[in-house]
Amino acid sequence: MLLFTKKVYSDAIRAGTKLEETRRGTRYRNVKVGDWLSINGHFRVQVKSIERHDYLETECYRGKPGPYFIFKFTSPFASRV
Repeated sequence: MLLFTKKVYSDAIRAGTKLEETRRGTRYRNVKVGDWLSINGHFRVQVKSIERHDYLETECYRGKPGPYFIFKFTSPFASRV
């Protein structure tokens, strides 16, 4: 699955300092542990765990209904294809 993020976040993911991404919506319900996520089409990370929440109070999603998915993934350098 392709995920688009702002450059500052994709740089942090690539550097291995940001190892999770939160997404809202049912389109992410079919992502499974072990799947690969493409970050902006430039590199991939492998999903190692998923948390599902019906409600989250975050800066980005304040007051918006879920579902929310928090994808935790491996460092892109630890899991090259």
